[in-house]
Amino acid sequence: MIDCPSCHQTNPQGSSFCIYCGGALPASEAQHPADGTVPGKPASGVLAPKSAPGPGALTFGFVVDGKYAIDSILGEGGMGIVYLATDIHTNVPVVVKAIRSQYAHRQEFRDRILAEGRALARIDHQNVVRLNAVVVEPDGLFLVMQFIDGESLDKTIERYVEQQTPMPVDLVLKLFYQVLDGVGAAHAEGVIHRDLKPANILIRRRDAVAKVTDFGIAKAEEDIQAGRGQTKGII
Repeated sequence: MIDCPSCHQTNPQGSSFCIYCGGALPASEAQHPADGTVPGKPASGVLAPKSAPGPGALTFGFVVDGKYAIDSILGEGGMGIVYLATDIHTNVPVVVKAIRSQYAHRQEFRDRILAEGRALARIDHQNVVRLNAVVVEPDGLFLVMQFIDGESLDKTIERYVEQQTPMPVDLVLKLFYQVLDGVGAAHAEGVIHRDLKPANILIRRRDAVAKVTDFGIAKAEEDIQAGRGQTKGII
């Protein structure tokens, strides 16, 4: 069990946020063992893979754009595979989204992602996951994004439902206004999300700050198929 430093209530082991007041909880011993290592991250500092690479996946250790070394697979969807990687020059973790070849090799799709990536890269806001780079290579198209140590809002909601405990009103309002701020910053740059949902809102573990992510690149393919490939301001 974990005691909340703010309200002093007891929370279930493994919780990141207090189920009573919504405050960030200290990391448990299970999360940070006495030897100083982090679960899933060996002493070498390279994150261990969560799963073995399947067909079409990048091999672990593969370097994108000469600087982003693939460490593990974070997730997979219809548009591509999401990896945890390390910037080999700064040793900073990043997220690399590799677009599947059937989309990446289509020039109209590449042109659109590049144009809208430039708009998204201009967004510098604490409530938006930063796009670091769009990498175009002969055999692939990659989006390199800021890594957020935390969980998606849908997972947070699921945990409260499982524990049959309502989310604290203060936490709900805090996250709501932070998401509004992030979306507003995107709108100021002409970027419309179009796929805003709890799964696309990340909650940073250390301070419960909301970060809007994944500005709907799946919608780009829908527009291309529907003949709307020239729609601007959407990613």
